Parts: sequence; structure tokens; C-alpha cells
Amino acid sequence: MVQQVFDIDFRGDAFIFPTETSPDHIRAIMRKSGNFYEKRLLEFLCSRMDGATWVIDCGANIGNHTIFMAGVLQRHVVAFEPIPSNLDALRAAVALNGLSHSVTVEPYAVSDTVGQVTLGMEFAGNPGSFSIGSGDQSHTVLAVTLDGHFQKGVPSGRLGILKVDVEGHEEHVLRGAMALIQNHRPMVICEAGTMTAFERIEAFLAPIGYHAARVFGRTPTVVFDRVERISSERDKIVEKIAHYVLQHEQAPAG
Repeated sequence: MVQQVFDIDFRGDAFIFPTETSPDHIRAIMRKSGNFYEKRLLEFLCSRMDGATWVIDCGANIGNHTIFMAGVLQRHVVAFEPIPSNLDALRAAVALNGLSHSVTVEPYAVSDTVGQVTLGMEFAGNPGSFSIGSGDQSHTVLAVTLDGHFQKGVPSGRLGILKVDVEGHEEHVLRGAMALIQNHRPMVICEAGTMTAFERIEAFLAPIGYHAARVFGRTPTVVFDRVERISSERDKIVEKIAHYVLQHEQAPAG
């Protein structure tokens, strides 16, 4: 059977992704826009690598960020994605774009402890909404910590980006990556869909010199970097998160 695919374009370069077999929020936006999902965030990253050679994508989903960071930024990507359907799409995208030499795909969940965890789909029909706990189409998978996973060695050079989008489990991922963060001092990118999530991530990273610098995306995705706190930027981040939370509180059920 010939695999069905669609193309997207970024600054004149074409990238290929497999067509979904069921409704998929991210791919629907990619196909409609003809470009990468969360394009503004990805454009921001283009000038922020500072000589780093590799990145980590926790919650790689179908590979949107992974393909960008490997294909556009031309860095080695270690991509973690435990959900079988997402994992298949991720591997297919890596192969379709000829990036197997640049991407290491790891079929694990990431946390601050090691062991079996159950992931459930929070929002029906959105395979990007799997999180630890009960839900539709639940899967039992192995969770690892980043520090433990890379204990035997890391890719050569410096880690430049640690992207974490794990549906509310971001703080746990960071707790399991403290040695990696302190050794490499990467830019940390975390989804923060609630004020509590944002404040917990912020409080965890602040003692090691990280502060919230920028925010992108419909679901607030916050860039934490080694910068002095800029109150006006933090105010914008808080405002965006509050607006997102309010929208969800007012959304009709079902």
C-alpha cells in the first residue's frame, strides 16, 4: 500500500508528513496552513541555538517540532513519544524526510521516576492530549527520567533545547532532568496550560537561574532561559495563560 502523505513548506524547503487515519488536531492545522504547527515559536528558535549541537523533544507527538529541529535547525534530535499511533507517525515522518541519521526516536514516557505508567487521552479524538492517568484509549508504557536515560552518555556537543509538552506533567520531567539541565544549560520550553503549572515550573527553574522569557502558541508554551527577569514579559505570559484558562472555563461541555 502506498502511504498517503501531505507536504508543508518552510522558507522554500518542503517537508513531508503522513496523512492521519483519524482526526488529528495538529495535522489538521498543518495541512490547512501549509506550514509547521506553532510556526512563531519555531521561527524564534532559528536564531537561538548558540552553537548547540543537539536537542530533546519530550512529547514529540507526530514529529512537528522534531522534523523542524532536525531538518531546519539541522541539529540531532532525541525524540521521546510513547503513544503507539503517534510513535508510528513520528517514525514515518523521520523516514519520509530522510532524517533517520539526525533523529533518535525513544518510545518512552518521561517523568521523575522510572516504571510503568498509564497514559489516557484527555480529549477524545486528540492524540496529542495523552497524559498520565485514566482516559480514552489508555496505554501502559515505560517511563524513564532524562538523567537516568542519558547516564551512559549523551550525543556529542552541547544540548541547546529541552522541549517538554507532556500535558501537565512538565514539572516531573524537569525534576528528572536536573543534572542534564545544570550541565548543559539549555533553553527550556514547556507547555503551561494553567497558572498553577506555570508557577510550579517557574519556581522549580528560578533557583538555577532560569526565568520566563517568552510565550507562544494557543495553549501557552513558555520559553524559560538564563536571562534576568523582565517584568513586562512575565506580565504578558501571565495574561496569556489567564486568557487561555478563562476560554476553557467558558467552553461548552462535550
